[in-house]
Amino acid sequence: MYNKNYRYKRERFEDKYRTNGQIPPINLRVIGSDGSQIGILHRNEALRLATEQGLDLIEISAKVQPPIVKIMDFSKFKFETLKKEKISKRNNKQKEAKEMRFKPLIGENDLNHKVSRIIEFLGDKRNVKITILLGRKSLPEKAKLLMSKILEKLSEYCIIEGEVSYEARRVICFVRPSKVVPKQNENKNKKNTE
Repeated sequence: MYNKNYRYKRERFEDKYRTNGQIPPINLRVIGSDGSQIGILHRNEALRLATEQGLDLIEISAKVQPPIVKIMDFSKFKFETLKKEKISKRNNKQKEAKEMRFKPLIGENDLNHKVSRIIEFLGDKRNVKITILLGRKSLPEKAKLLMSKILEKLSEYCIIEGEVSYEARRVICFVRPSKVVPKQNENKNKKNTE
């Protein structure tokens, strides 16, 4: 259900770039539809060139002097730009480190399950941040033992980056995959064939 109190204004793609008549009437650096530089022209001349070719005049960079415009089809420009943004977002997500949190008094089964999840992340070539959260009644000795136990179980799958850091109410360690990390899908396939 739509909440009237929640105001979310999404900027439309068309509002980000000025086209044709929205561009102010000044001298512009014009790039042709084939990528060649046409030169510095007045907006009206550049607009006339674009309409002769049946294309649009799109302002690429407004912050430089003179502003840069390109002659091309706006729908094609929109498609290519959104595609590039989508790919860059996907690449940024893949490079993020995963985080796995533990508490000092964790059960053995829960510990094994979380360690297996860390091995899956390492199998996907992701870095993992292991965090042990300490409560008000902090148990730093148990946290240190737990961290050494986790790192011992992961020793053949990962390489420890830096040292284990002890911050206020947290014990943190970063690990990255080693070359021998098996992919989880391969292990599942082996179990199914047996």
